[in-house]
Amino acid sequence: MENKRSRNFSKWRRKGTPYLMLAPIMAFFVVFMFGPIIYALWMSFWRWSLVGGGIRFLGFGNYMNAISQPRFIRSLVNSSYYVVASVVFAIPISLAIAMALNGIISRRLRTVFTVLYFLPVVTSMVAASIVWRHMYHPGAGVINFFLGKLGLPAQGWTADPGQAMLAIIIMAIWKNLGFNVVIFLAALQGIPSIFHEAARIDGASKWAVFRRITFPLLQPASLFILVTSVIWGFQIFAPIFLMTEGGPGDSSYVLGYYIYEEAFDFDRMGYAAALAFVMFAILIIVTIFQLRVMAKKWKY
Repeated sequence: MENKRSRNFSKWRRKGTPYLMLAPIMAFFVVFMFGPIIYALWMSFWRWSLVGGGIRFLGFGNYMNAISQPRFIRSLVNSSYYVVASVVFAIPISLAIAMALNGIISRRLRTVFTVLYFLPVVTSMVAASIVWRHMYHPGAGVINFFLGKLGLPAQGWTADPGQAMLAIIIMAIWKNLGFNVVIFLAALQGIPSIFHEAARIDGASKWAVFRRITFPLLQPASLFILVTSVIWGFQIFAPIFLMTEGGPGDSSYVLGYYIYEEAFDFDRMGYAAALAFVMFAILIIVTIFQLRVMAKKWKY
């Protein structure tokens, strides 16, 4: 009997020790991550103010009001434009750079270039936004200075309603390009060289090798980059806040800035919480759509 109890205790200790060691970090996540999420969800059903005015239960009133507001529609359109444009341009450019880096024979030289491309990723978004804001200055910006040297007219950039979002997109592509390059480069190095060698022996062109071998085997990496780019794109806030403040007009007014403005400028915390969960629902729907569509195309 004593041996049986000892065996049961040892078995419980082996199974329970990992969970016991994970308990502190799980408690941290519950208190500081899931707790605020649940509290924000509860808040989204109320008219909630930080500086007074009381609270009042609205049910789904905040959600119905959110999706019917013209500024919400405008911010959603701008966010979608930013996401589509940044993805369409960033992914092909990063793939081309990754393939060029993968073709470098010297491992040390390849590492140096990879680090250089990755440096903007680890740079603070706030610092990068401030630097690019000065670079985009219509009168004293370095970009217009070089355009003048080339004989080209100066551009308004963030001061021009037609160029403000484009300026943000260019900055964001520069900032996040290195992350995509590293992911694609790792995926390229994971493709067995025997596939390319066999294709070259059969006389396949470089384009045929890329289209029939390289690109299909890069689809998991492409899906990861696509999903993360869309999620990050819809959450963009710092460049808008620091460079344009949603302007000129509403030309760069995105969902993240709309939520911030409603919460801290107009003190409508409950409405802002509802907006945040509407954006979360949009991201869930878009992500599921991407996973389903891309998964059907994985053929090896």
